[in-house]
Amino acid sequence: MTTVLFVDSDTSALNALEDSVVDLRPSWDVCKAATGKQALEILKSQAVDVIVCETLLPDISGFDLLGNVRTAYPETIRLTFSADYDAEIVMESARANHRFIAKPVSLSLLTSAIDCSLRLRDVLQGEQL
Repeated sequence: MTTVLFVDSDTSALNALEDSVVDLRPSWDVCKAATGKQALEILKSQAVDVIVCETLLPDISGFDLLGNVRTAYPETIRLTFSADYDAEIVMESARANHRFIAKPVSLSLLTSAIDCSLRLRDVLQGEQL
């Protein structure tokens, strides 16, 4: 089973996202966190395949959180999503994540980005390389 952690301080959007993703990808185990601290607690307690993180969190920047995830859990795929996406934000996100997704984002685009990232990870970890 694939475990995906969504991190966003907008709890109503987070709840709606969780419900929609579970409907579209019932095989995924979806976790959610509204703060960086909550996200780190989840990561410590279970394996997470993908983290999708908003850049603006109340206790830590999404970039710093993903930098911590990169160091402590390098096998976790790291995606950033944000409505604030000027060139500086996108460039800064490249240091800590695998992909930047601009908000608002359709559910199909978001799940496709996660699916593609998982497939790429599987190929890169495979013996065929």
